[in-house]
Amino acid sequence: MTRPIKPLMVMKFGGAALANPENIIKTTKIIKKYNESYRVVVVVSAIKNVTDNLLGIGKSVKIEKSDKTLEKIEILYQKHLKFLERISNPVLACETKQEIKLLFDLLELFIKRVNQTHITDSQIDFIVSLGERLSARIIVSYLRNLKVNASLMDTRDFLTTTAQHGGAKPIIKK
Repeated sequence: MTRPIKPLMVMKFGGAALANPENIIKTTKIIKKYNESYRVVVVVSAIKNVTDNLLGIGKSVKIEKSDKTLEKIEILYQKHLKFLERISNPVLACETKQEIKLLFDLLELFIKRVNQTHITDSQIDFIVSLGERLSARIIVSYLRNLKVNASLMDTRDFLTTTAQHGGAKPIIKK
């Protein structure tokens, strides 16, 4: 006998819902509750203020020395690591820490190689996109810590947007 397919629910959480570990715990408990009756798709923003921090990092490339920008990246990295302290499963926390480290390493490498006299809107978009990519990994980790079968889907794998950097819109296929 097959089980009936649960209805789909899409949930969107903004930066305030992800502002601190306590909020993420509340958010993931809400997701877990709805996951019992629905197939849940969760969309998350960057952690509160991270988008602004990443925009600042992108813009600082033009006006500050590289080591000053790298200091800002390190502060943001440490902020994200603090969220992992509340995950009781050490293997899960370690895996997520490695994923976050890879994204921050990518950001550092990108900043070191970008043309410092002219950073494009496309490059700013790349930098800012890291906020959502980071928070999604943290949310998945918290959900798995609650024994929720959660997986990460990167929108770059299934969503196409217009080429208007800094204000792209999704392209909906009919």
